[in-house]
Amino acid sequence: MKSSRKNSFSTRLTIYILSVCTVIFLVIFIILYVLPRISQYKNVTMYSELIAEQAENQIKEQGRVIERINSMLKLEPIKDLLIAGDRNTFKSVLKNSPEICGCALEYEPGYKDHDVFVYRHKDSVHFKKLSHGSIHFSTERLDKDAHAQRKSYWSNYYYSFSYIKQRVFSRFEPMYDSKNQFVGYLRLDIFLEEFTDFVNHLSLYKTGYAYLMNRNGILIAHPNQEIRMFSDIRKYAETKNIDYEKILKRATKEESGAGEISIDHVRFFVYFKHMPHTKWVLVVICPHHEVFDSIARINDLILICCISCLILLFWVVIRVIKRLFYPLKQFSTVTRMIADGNFNEPIPMIGNKDEIQELRESFVYMQKRIVESIENLRISTIEKEKIEGEMRVAQRIQERFLPSIPRISKFHFSLYARLEQSKAVGGDMYSYFVKRNCLYFIVGDVRGKGIPAALYMASVSTLFNYIAPRKRTSSDICNTINNYMSDNVEDDMFITMFVGID
Repeated sequence: MKSSRKNSFSTRLTIYILSVCTVIFLVIFIILYVLPRISQYKNVTMYSELIAEQAENQIKEQGRVIERINSMLKLEPIKDLLIAGDRNTFKSVLKNSPEICGCALEYEPGYKDHDVFVYRHKDSVHFKKLSHGSIHFSTERLDKDAHAQRKSYWSNYYYSFSYIKQRVFSRFEPMYDSKNQFVGYLRLDIFLEEFTDFVNHLSLYKTGYAYLMNRNGILIAHPNQEIRMFSDIRKYAETKNIDYEKILKRATKEESGAGEISIDHVRFFVYFKHMPHTKWVLVVICPHHEVFDSIARINDLILICCISCLILLFWVVIRVIKRLFYPLKQFSTVTRMIADGNFNEPIPMIGNKDEIQELRESFVYMQKRIVESIENLRISTIEKEKIEGEMRVAQRIQERFLPSIPRISKFHFSLYARLEQSKAVGGDMYSYFVKRNCLYFIVGDVRGKGIPAALYMASVSTLFNYIAPRKRTSSDICNTINNYMSDNVEDDMFITMFVGID
């Protein structure tokens, strides 16, 4: 019974409807829950791009100011005075360019044995001649590729402990004398904080922020003093177990894009953009929950509504299907009772005028026809039993027309006969007798079957037993029987027979 319930049509229909409804609700949930999150992710990426574009424009604008100063210093006769190391020219450059904190000419080794350096300290400008020290063309300030090709470039930031005592970075411009001989690099120093201070004020949502680093992960500007103390973002990532390598690899390839990282088990959205002007990387970072906080409550409400509606739908579908299929269950019970012989069992009434009502009327009609058929079958059975009884009597009567096998001891042959008919009675026949030491026998088959053929056979057998002893030849016997039967039978009845005398 349990198996039949599981495989019942109502159960399968319920499962199908609920499955389709579940799929529909899942699609709706995806549309209302997942797509807004995707849209929100696109929005935060767009906001990050705007922040990065704003920072890039700021850096470009400040960079262009320094590059314009560089271009002016390469004009004649200022360039010649700078190459010559003129003290007043250097001081004049620094006084007229508040954007820079220092200016130097780092000569190519072999061209001169010293460098010229002017810097601003408090309210005064100082001029120094420095010997080629350890930081001259050092790796922290030198771009090897640009230096090999004698191109201008921006250096990484570094600490100037000797004079300026702040973090600075520099713009290097190659200088050539009148003979087009490479002299060295004109260096303009800029305070890093003044150049990147705007980065600390960039924000995304509540606690999101932006910071600058170079392609090697060296921090240039960061609003968090604790993180800035690490100098290298890799060192900070190691202490927090952050997988920063993927972003650094993409940044090294001068790519821009978005991703996610985890800091102290908190997910963060990260957007990074390569700054081609300075070859820096601007990183925008924001807690993941803040990015989606604006839609989290709506999504939770949608989820609760979807689940509630789905549960309500399940309950309604189950109740409706049970109500619709309850009459069918009653019909099934009544059908079993009718099958067990209770043919007059009343079929339950249905109030609704629908297909179920039509089904009930069909059951009523079926019940009526079954009762009528059973009554007709009972009458037919009685009549059939009556006919079969009569046929059994007719069979016994027909068997009486057949002779029993006698014991014939005077002849040199034995005699055996057997009659098997397709019906209880029929037209097959045989007969024999011995008279005057002669054996008279006949074997025949009347056309047709059943009682008419049996009556015809009885007539021929009786006629044969009467005529045969009075005739001498088998032809006379056949002719006499044929004449008699032809005159007395009007129907299309005949017999094929064989008559013998021995």
